[in-house]
Amino acid sequence: MRILHTSTLWSSLGDWLMGAVVPHCGTTTAQSSEHNRRSRDSSHGTADVLGPNVVCSIFGCRKGNMSLCIQKNVKEPPLLLLEFSMPTSVLLKEMSSESLQILLQCVRPPVAAGQMSQSIFSEPVWSMCCNGAEVGVAVKREASRADQKLLRLIRKVSVGLVVIPGKTGTSKDEDTICMRAIYERVVNSADSESYHMISPQDGPRQELSLFLLRS
Repeated sequence: MRILHTSTLWSSLGDWLMGAVVPHCGTTTAQSSEHNRRSRDSSHGTADVLGPNVVCSIFGCRKGNMSLCIQKNVKEPPLLLLEFSMPTSVLLKEMSSESLQILLQCVRPPVAAGQMSQSIFSEPVWSMCCNGAEVGVAVKREASRADQKLLRLIRKVSVGLVVIPGKTGTSKDEDTICMRAIYERVVNSADSESYHMISPQDGPRQELSLFLLRS
């Protein structure tokens, strides 16, 4: 398993796509920085379980699809796990740019009079755009045994890019990549939240933002 600091995360994506990442053991420590924006409390959704910062992991095999996992912290189970329909290679190429905005949008279901709308995390299917281009959908799913094993394996990693080799004798297509970072959570309403990656102060500025919008 190879773990890279976020300061080399973006440049390392190209290496991984070309098969140049050589697995070896390593460790990393959590990195965080102060951020000017503040999350606004909401009486709905996930405000009662999430603070202003969360851990977001984007992971998947080279040949396959990537998933997004949002956790309160590295020790907690996923609060939201979405599988993207776009191939891993396509998403990683989008991520190789200096800035990436992922918009996940869904239709708000009708709510009976007197009832409170469900958490935004409860929605099963989202349309997905990357930097303004439609790229497919994101589907909510439960964490599989493989997901749980992966999250246990990288529990000590709060920030970094992790490459986990497949089984001995398999091709590099079986390698799993996981990009994990601390994100600032901004709650605009019960139907709108955004997550902004917090880059280490000693690293280059890299922008990755996730937007959840229910309308």
